[in-house]
Amino acid sequence: MVFALVTKKFRAWRIARNTRGQEFKPPQFSQGHRVGKLRYYTEGDENSQVTLVFVHGYTLAAQAWHVQVAAFADQVRCIAMDLRGHGKSDPVPASECNIPDAADDVMAVLDDAGVTTPIILVGHSLGTMVVLNFLRRYPQFRLRCRGVVLVSASAQPFASEGMTQLLKLPIVNSLRHVAEENPEDVQALRSAVTNVVAPVVTAAAALAHEEDMRKLHIKLIDDTPLATIIGFLDDLQEEDETESLAQLSSIPGAVLVGADDIFTPVASSEYIVQHWPAARLTVVPSAGHMLPLENPAAVNTAISAVLAAATP
Repeated sequence: MVFALVTKKFRAWRIARNTRGQEFKPPQFSQGHRVGKLRYYTEGDENSQVTLVFVHGYTLAAQAWHVQVAAFADQVRCIAMDLRGHGKSDPVPASECNIPDAADDVMAVLDDAGVTTPIILVGHSLGTMVVLNFLRRYPQFRLRCRGVVLVSASAQPFASEGMTQLLKLPIVNSLRHVAEENPEDVQALRSAVTNVVAPVVTAAAALAHEEDMRKLHIKLIDDTPLATIIGFLDDLQEEDETESLAQLSSIPGAVLVGADDIFTPVASSEYIVQHWPAARLTVVPSAGHMLPLENPAAVNTAISAVLAAATP
C-alpha cells in the first residue's frame, strides 16, 4: 500500500517535471521500448483496469500526445508509439509507409507490451485510419476494445482542400519520384520538402495554439523523413476505411473535429458518426487539424468521458 502510494507520487512528480514548458519528450516516459524497427513508450500502472493506446497523426510522433499522457497516466496505463518512419522509430522506404502496415505495427506494440487489459484506442489524423484498420483486421483486440476516440478523423480518402493543394504541387511529384527511385538523394532534398510541406500542414492548425506547441509541431514535421512524408501522403489519398466503421457499431466513443479543419473537415466527422451511432460528435470552435496541440483540453474531455464509461 505504502509502496503504491510512493510510486504514484513519484510518477506525478516526474510527469510534472517532464511537462514543464509543454515539453514531454519520449525518452522521459517511464519506459521506452523497441520492438523490431518501432519505438514505443509506456507510462502508468500496468495493473490498471484499462490501457489507453495513442496513435499519432501524419508527420507527428508519440510526443504529440504529451498533454494527454500527463493527464491520464496517474489513472491508467498509457502506451504511445512512434509509427513507422516517425519519431524514434527506424526510417522505412516510402513503399512501406501505408496504413495496413502501420496497423500491424500497433499490433506488434500491444503484443510486445503484454497488454491483457481492455483497451481504449485514441487516434489523430493518420492515426484514425490506422485505428479503424486495426479494429477491422484484429478482432481479438476489437472484442477487448471498450472505447475509441477519433480526433480530426476521416474514414474516406483524404480529399480536403489543404491536402488536395499539397498533392497537386508539381514539386511533390518530383519529390515522390526521388523518394521512390533515388532514396540516396532524399536528404539532399530535405530543405525543399520542409519548405513545401511544412507550411501547408501547419496551416491546417489554427494559429491560436501556444507558441511552444507551434514550435513542437514544426519540429516534429522537420524530423520526419522525406520517404515517410511522401509514402503516407500517397496512402492517405487512396485508403478507404468506410467498411471498418461497421466494426464500431457496439463500441462507445467520441469524434472530435476542429471547426476550421481543412484536412479533415466537419463533414468527414459527420460521415463517421452517421455510420457509428454510438459515438458523440464534438465540433471544436476556432480550431484546425491539430487538436491534440491546439486544444488539448477538448481532447482530454472526450477521453475522460469514454474512460469513465469504460471503468464504472
